[in-house]
Amino acid sequence: MLAAIVKPLAEAAISVFVASTSHADLVLVPEQEEQQAVIVLKEAGHQVESGDDETREPFWSQHWSEPPQS
Repeated sequence: MLAAIVKPLAEAAISVFVASTSHADLVLVPEQEEQQAVIVLKEAGHQVESGDDETREPFWSQHWSEPPQS
């Protein structure tokens, strides 16, 4: 699943920093490339929702048909 997010960003020459934990994968992009990253992810079929209005930080959301197995 992480590759599905990183690949379109790489193809658009958008730098990423990835941190993975047992609970989540975090994909960070440079602030100046935020809008382009959102466009690229939406065009790749991902849902990107607005985050906190005060920080205006968007986040990517994967909707599961069933809960992931742990």
